[in-house]
Amino acid sequence: MPTTVTYSPSAANAAALGGALDLLQSAVALSQTFAPKPAMLALLPGGELYFDTQLALDTDGWPEGRGKGDKYWDPDTSYHLRSGTPMNADTVPYVVLPQPVAWADSMGIFKGDIATVLYKGRIVHAVCGDYGRPGRLGEGSLALLRGLGEERLRQNRTVINAGIARGAITIIYPGTRLADKARTEQALRDHIESVGQTKFAALAAGNVVFAANVSVSQGLNAAIVEQARHELAHYGNCLETENPLRQRVNEYWTKLGEQTRDGATDVAWSAAFVSWVMYRAGCGSKFPYHARHASYVKKAISNRRSGKFDRVCGYRPEEIRIAPGDVLSMGRGKTYDIDFEFATENSNYLSHCDIVVGVSGSTVTTIGGNVGDGVVGEKKFRWTDGSLVNVEKPKQRVFAVLRLPPA
Repeated sequence: MPTTVTYSPSAANAAALGGALDLLQSAVALSQTFAPKPAMLALLPGGELYFDTQLALDTDGWPEGRGKGDKYWDPDTSYHLRSGTPMNADTVPYVVLPQPVAWADSMGIFKGDIATVLYKGRIVHAVCGDYGRPGRLGEGSLALLRGLGEERLRQNRTVINAGIARGAITIIYPGTRLADKARTEQALRDHIESVGQTKFAALAAGNVVFAANVSVSQGLNAAIVEQARHELAHYGNCLETENPLRQRVNEYWTKLGEQTRDGATDVAWSAAFVSWVMYRAGCGSKFPYHARHASYVKKAISNRRSGKFDRVCGYRPEEIRIAPGDVLSMGRGKTYDIDFEFATENSNYLSHCDIVVGVSGSTVTTIGGNVGDGVVGEKKFRWTDGSLVNVEKPKQRVFAVLRLPPA
């Protein structure tokens, strides 16, 4: 389970981090089984993965690497240029993601994403270029260590097979990989510098940086918004116990096999509303329709952690830039304190979900069913102190965002 961060980087790295130190106070520490154990492993408020570790040496992809002193040398790397050429450890600054691959995938981090590495106040931007051994976090290429002031090639081009023992900070930015791989190594290095400098400058200024490139299904999301707005326009001023909403609620329930329920039935129908909108929008098998929000939220989170990105996936609110068509999940009544980790493991608790229909600055507008006194209603949420909260009921905090896959 995540815990509140209690951690201080070295003085030199703290100075280089600048305003990012304030963001660290709002970070979520992650449970870990890595050896050696990181001094810190956490998600920053914008969804960036932050870890303070040793930094082992990786020479994979270096064409001269055979017999040069690294017994684990491999001519290939996991990430390639468009031509299929691997990362050259001697010329490309790259970091290594640990296996199993699903660990990084669960946080929206993939090979090709961009990172920033700090050591003794030095700053180098890098690419996630390879996958390494299971259970090991903190590994970088020859070029990366060189940029950090730790040259590992002798004049005779043999390797000093040693990394950095401790104090190397790595920050990985989800959703920053190129949609189409770079044609040349120089183009990749340009992308690394451009993205790395921009992202890190924002963090150092103390700004939350969202992972903007977790893809949105434009057509499907537009259909979801259109259907939600249709329900609000036709039934927003109606009482659940009277027609036409009473009968419409029966239609919501019928999709879930509950033909005898309608708006006068004493059963919350907000999950039936969301399921109906998703069905009518054309989500098909991509959405796990259910009478209980907690059930489809758990399934969405499981899909994301299992790499099933062809179906609805669940994210922490701070991991992605929320878009119209997304679904917000929140606690209800006595369960306002539900968090993402609890939702990962449980499917039977009071909750509520609304459909995002608009985003303007820090304000998110939603439409949901069984809102307030049992109507189809609109609500406003706003980012406050790192959390997305209900404007009218600030205790109600969004703990998960569900997103449909790109079409």
